[in-house]
Formats: sequence, structure tokens, C-alpha cells
Amino acid sequence: MAFARIFEEAIVPLVKTMDGKLDLDLKTQNEMSRVLRVVRELQERLLAG
Repeated sequence: MAFARIFEEAIVPLVKTMDGKLDLDLKTQNEMSRVLRVVRELQERLLAG
């Protein structure tokens, strides 16, 4: 029972926090990818014009 209590009180909250951090990092990465695409499109337009 001691292990289950430690798991529930310490490890589960840590995993939830890490999951939230990973979700935030993924959103940041997706936004950075979107910005990079826009910059590349603008660059192509400027060089083609």
C-alpha cells in the first residue's frame, strides 16, 4: 500500500505536470512551424518579384 500511496501522491501529479509541459511545447513548436512557413512564403514572393 505504501508504494500505491507514493505513486498517487507524488508520481501522478508529476506526470500530469510533465504532460501539460509537453502539450505547451507542442503548441509552441506548431506555432513556430507556422511562422516559418509564412516567412518562407514571403521570402519566395520577394525573390520572385
